[in-house]
Amino acid sequence: MISRQLLIRTSASGWYLETVSMKKILIIGALLFLLLMVPGVLAGSEIWNQQKPNDGAGWLGRMDHTSVAMPDGSIILIGGFDGAHKNDVWRSTNHGATWVQQTANAAWSARRGHTSVAMPDGSIVLMGGLSDTRKNDVWRSTDNGRTWTLQTASPGWSGRHSHTSVVMPDGSIVLMGGHDGTQKNDVWRSTDYGASWTQQTTSAGWSERYGHASVVTRDGSIILMGGYARELGGRNRDDVWRSTDHGVTWMQLPKARWSAREDHTSVVMPDGSIILMGGFDGNEKNDVWRSADNGMSWTREIERASWSARRKHTSVVMPDGSIVLMGGGPVPYQNDVWRLVPGEAAIPADTSTQRAPEETPGFGLMVVLAGLAAAFIVSRKH
Repeated sequence: MISRQLLIRTSASGWYLETVSMKKILIIGALLFLLLMVPGVLAGSEIWNQQKPNDGAGWLGRMDHTSVAMPDGSIILIGGFDGAHKNDVWRSTNHGATWVQQTANAAWSARRGHTSVAMPDGSIVLMGGLSDTRKNDVWRSTDNGRTWTLQTASPGWSGRHSHTSVVMPDGSIVLMGGHDGTQKNDVWRSTDYGASWTQQTTSAGWSERYGHASVVTRDGSIILMGGYARELGGRNRDDVWRSTDHGVTWMQLPKARWSAREDHTSVVMPDGSIILMGGFDGNEKNDVWRSADNGMSWTREIERASWSARRKHTSVVMPDGSIVLMGGGPVPYQNDVWRLVPGEAAIPADTSTQRAPEETPGFGLMVVLAGLAAAFIVSRKH
């Protein structure tokens, strides 16, 4: 086994040969490899790339819309508010770079503050929202948003907006909170694509609120974050709650490190970590936070992202593990699209389908070469 490596280095007196242990080479090489070869190790080093600028071709600037990532890798953007309520639907097949209008006038009435989810079978279910009245109708599309069928006009839950909805691993939909003239903390569940609903609880452990965010983690639990609550005269929240029984009961997690806020977005990455983006805490935000333990603790990944501070935007995770963020407010309403392809060390891809670094062809050689280069560079400073 080779234990020592001959290096050529320089000093004030010129060039000479020196032996350096292989252990030292490997340590230096590994450190250099992590710092230079794997982007995103240092918090804030992730780079957002603008897919579509404001005023680019496609949908108009808006907020309070919804977006879903489809099983085929496309993105569907639905409704919202651009000074008027919208019921158009748009689709992108290239991570938000270009868009094709699916319909200019969907069967459901123009609205904002609705929710929509992509189902395991590739259909989309849209719920509630706000226009001249608060809505509680439920609609479904099986053709990427081109046509829509009414599932129910009387789901049991009151007309509302700024609620959240998630799809569970069993294909059921869970709807939480919102505003129906007052803040809500009820939870409802549908097992038939939104056609019928069962109330999980009339009053969840978390306070009545709207403008919160909710995600489903890999273990099938629901994580609910922040929002605007009416208690104490009304205020933004920085609390985090978890349910492991489809929203029937809830456990409060430790207080988050991010500022109390509403109108943010959250997504779950392929590795199971949660990413929280933007929102409103008295000012619009463009920070990015990550939790690797189902919301128990949070690390700030980016203090100020490349996209402008905003609220009521949307974000989705693509099959390749990238995040696409779209639109938002306040005035002027945005129609820009941004994409983050995170570094594996900061927001890793699903390790269950990837080889470990030591199994990657050439990994050891890269570490050794990096160590040789690092030793050479460092030695030139002496």
